[in-house]
Amino acid sequence: MNKIIKSGLMLLGAVLAISSCTSEYDYDGFAKVSGNQVYFDKNAAVPSIEIDPQGTSFPIVLGRAVTTEAITVPLNVTQPENSIFTIPREASFAAGEATTTIKVTYDPANIVYGNYEDITISLAGDSAAYTTPYGLSTYSFKAGKTAWVDYGTALYREDCMTTWFSVENVVYSVALQKNTVEEGVYRLVNVYGGAYPYNAPGDYDESQDYYMTIYASDPDMVYVRGGYTGMDWTYGEVWLTSYVDYYMRTGKTLDEVKTEHPELFGKMVDNVITFPARSFLISMDNYNDGGLYNANTNGMLAIALPGGVIADYAVAASYLGKFVNADGSEEIKAGGMFGEDIASAKAFLVQDKLTSEALTAILSGETEGYDMELAEIEDDDYTFGGSTFIPMAADAPTGTYTIVVIGYDADGEAQEYDYTEFKYQNPNDSAPTFTAWATGDYTYTLFFTETDDEGNEQPYVDADLNILRSDSNPNRFKVEHWGYDVDFYFEFQEDGTILVDDQETGYVHSSVGMIYVDDIVDYAATTEYGQSYYDESTGTFHFALVYYWLDDKYHAIANGEETLQVKDAGVNARLAEAKRKAMAPKSGKSVRKISKKVLDIRVKPANIPALSNK
Repeated sequence: MNKIIKSGLMLLGAVLAISSCTSEYDYDGFAKVSGNQVYFDKNAAVPSIEIDPQGTSFPIVLGRAVTTEAITVPLNVTQPENSIFTIPREASFAAGEATTTIKVTYDPANIVYGNYEDITISLAGDSAAYTTPYGLSTYSFKAGKTAWVDYGTALYREDCMTTWFSVENVVYSVALQKNTVEEGVYRLVNVYGGAYPYNAPGDYDESQDYYMTIYASDPDMVYVRGGYTGMDWTYGEVWLTSYVDYYMRTGKTLDEVKTEHPELFGKMVDNVITFPARSFLISMDNYNDGGLYNANTNGMLAIALPGGVIADYAVAASYLGKFVNADGSEEIKAGGMFGEDIASAKAFLVQDKLTSEALTAILSGETEGYDMELAEIEDDDYTFGGSTFIPMAADAPTGTYTIVVIGYDADGEAQEYDYTEFKYQNPNDSAPTFTAWATGDYTYTLFFTETDDEGNEQPYVDADLNILRSDSNPNRFKVEHWGYDVDFYFEFQEDGTILVDDQETGYVHSSVGMIYVDDIVDYAATTEYGQSYYDESTGTFHFALVYYWLDDKYHAIANGEETLQVKDAGVNARLAEAKRKAMAPKSGKSVRKISKKVLDIRVKPANIPALSNK
């Protein structure tokens, strides 16, 4: 900054030197001004004036340069019809007086909270007699009273920065305000400012206030509208809001979100608001281009309004494996970790991926029509978690299943829930058969990459892999010895696109376990990030994939496109035919149900251990 100023001064000196050598230039100086030179004090003028509900007026400062005589200055006033403010049409200066005030009056009984009036006051009459070019002759401002009033403090239990950082779910006090216009609407002030115990000076913006607004007029459908927090932990400013708000920002109405995603709303009981796990979204501006990630992943986020006490009802579901009994029957072991106030827990086993309809039915107790079992999770002390065995029916179909765990308080009331998916193979199911079809070259760009002699990462090509076609489903294919020597499955869809199975890569990482791969449309429940397809002109499959690992939630490693180049022209023609057959109209068209797992799909998280190449 000093260097810039110094250069500017040197340039100004050069200009003055040149000017002084030019005898033909006549400098006239500043314009001469006559009259009283009345002006609005620019230092006292503010764009918005908060009026006092206990008061009846506020002043506006008017000044003048010439103070010899007593004068009265006419004023022009522009204000809305039915304004609550009374503004005089003139202002008077006594002899020798350099300033005066315009007294704006109002009746506090007429204040409409949240309403601000646009007002302009300007000097009227003979402009030459009153105004000055060196001061403001017009002052425009807003006047009113905010709808927000201080409402003491709230307790806030944090579970959002846990998305990336190893921080505890601390409970701390935050300033709280209440909306005087909308019943049941509150806002927290500077949740991630100086009050957050993990913040140090410089971690947050102190120049302005940041708000998190809570809509709790319906205690069974509570949601938050957030935004930027003012906090920056070196990865850019943190942005945070609820999933409900995210959907509303995409154009959905509140009623639409309530109908389509009731599982994303929080509840308020005894002045304490809790939210389901993964019902918030968070991002940092400079981390993965501001990509969105799930927050409240532990289901611990809670807000206690005055009079409320935060209880620990956290629930984390887990799949602990399949067990075979001596008689050949099979059981699934479901587990959970629980907060200290969970008194009991139950586990449900749902066939297929969990849908909003199934979850709503489970939470309301209306389980008829769903293929599920109910088991009590056994443990004397739920603070440390527990587990239970759920029998699998002898005819349980091979496929995806979901474990839903619900925690209950000491009164038997359901509090929090969590869920996790797993794959099940019925031992009585014969494996589908496939017939050799073609060979192809698979190019890995996301996970199984390699490095050149200079250490630069580059794609890895698996040449001459065998491609096989299902004997029972001509739209289904597999690639042998893919990835870490496993089979890779994919299938033509009715719209002609490709959908890759959610499957293992065969690579087991020493820290995080099995690495999985999935079609990005299945993983994110949207085509926003790409879609797999077959290009007839080049004989190439383009797979839009995401690689991830899994514990009690999903952790994406990388996503993007990988390709499979088929090396036989005749086969390419038959693949094009398979694509057309898949798109042919069918009776009783089925709908594939997919559920959103997570939005963290564009990043290799920094807290994931480095993964080895193939």
